[in-house]
Amino acid sequence: MDAFDDVCREAGYHWAAAELLAIAEGVVARWAPHEAPAARRAAAERVARARRRLV
Repeated sequence: MDAFDDVCREAGYHWAAAELLAIAEGVVARWAPHEAPAARRAAAERVARARRRLV
């Protein structure tokens, strides 16, 4: 049962992380037009790095 619990926990964490990344991508998309290009790129790169680590 412990292995099953571990898998469920990991899947839940993965789902939660994916949801948070989707929120972050939305925030960056809305916030980006008002910021300097370098800040937009940096924020988008951080979110993209997190997305790659998740997948």
